[in-house]
Amino acid sequence: MAKYDLQPVYLTEQESKFIASKQLLSFLFVRGTASRPREGRARAPSKALFSFGVLPLNSFTESPPFFNWKSRPIYDVDGLLLFRDHTLKLDSNNEIQVRTGASDLLRTPVWSVRAGRAWDIDGLVEKALKVIKETADLEPILVDHEKTVRLICYGYPRLGILCRSHKRRTRKFVMDLWDLVLIPVGPADQNAPPESVKTIWSPYDWVGRPTLSHFRSRFKQNLESLPELSETLKDLPDAIEAAQADIIEELTTNPEIKLIGQQTDFFCAPATAKMILEQHGISKSQDEIADAMQTLPTGTTPEDQKEAILGLTDWRFDGLLDTSTSFSEAKDEIRENRPFKAGTATHARACGGFKVEQDGREWLYLYDPLPSNVGTIYYENWEADYYLDYMYVRPALYS
Repeated sequence: MAKYDLQPVYLTEQESKFIASKQLLSFLFVRGTASRPREGRARAPSKALFSFGVLPLNSFTESPPFFNWKSRPIYDVDGLLLFRDHTLKLDSNNEIQVRTGASDLLRTPVWSVRAGRAWDIDGLVEKALKVIKETADLEPILVDHEKTVRLICYGYPRLGILCRSHKRRTRKFVMDLWDLVLIPVGPADQNAPPESVKTIWSPYDWVGRPTLSHFRSRFKQNLESLPELSETLKDLPDAIEAAQADIIEELTTNPEIKLIGQQTDFFCAPATAKMILEQHGISKSQDEIADAMQTLPTGTTPEDQKEAILGLTDWRFDGLLDTSTSFSEAKDEIRENRPFKAGTATHARACGGFKVEQDGREWLYLYDPLPSNVGTIYYENWEADYYLDYMYVRPALYS
């Protein structure tokens, strides 16, 4: 089914802001009422910025949706509106961001929620444009009469901008926003290994005749289950407490995973493994892990990742590959205090927590080694992404 036949129903920017505001309610906590979440442990340090009390006054508006969001559209490589990122600036270094799905074909209206380092997206785009313009035979692509280039999600969650060849104008590339590497846009490589960083894909690729009605139905159900906004700004703390009361379970590993950024654009699996191994008291460099996993510029296969764990841990821990992922299995690992790898078509991340809301919204707490050398921590809606595999790291039976 061709993408142009999908006929997505797009949400307006204002509708998306309301969605972001409603969902944020179940992530904020009011000081003194939720210092110890339902996990029965102290709140993980990385969640400290989800505090209603740290929001500056300019974060609010007197009228609904009450939060003063700055919004940015994100497209896929085929030009379909994919996400809107809504941000609240906390200070010069930090922000809260809610990423909403832009259409009813994306299963869930909210994809991810994070509170942490603020990204200068405009500055990153400007830097990428400079590199493009200094590269022979390349020019940025402007759509219709737009004056600025579009932000592209070319392999979730990787972002970049589109450019093309001067001489062969049908030849297109994506310039990665952080790593400033070029990825050619073309037909999918049927021989590309799973978790290949060079594979370009879009969440719309998963939509077809068998899934169309289901995705729309799930989107509608998830939309209707969002927390209710208060009627006035003054009553917003009460709405937050009501949303927090609907959280069934929230758990993070103890201690919390230490976030580690990947050294190169294709070291996501080695960096993820390093985060997990350090949680078990094993220190290996990303280069050592990459060698053991037979990592190439296209990435490394899940099978090679799994096979490397025994040797990297002196036979103390075993890698177990699960290709039939489920949210319940993720919960089981975290309840046993075992972080694990969550793998998608183009990326590997460490999962160190989860959250379950009353109306069925389920979240993984992910420690993403992207951007390179930095990393990001965020909640991701279970229905948002397409997890191809988990890799568990468990004590070896024969150690």
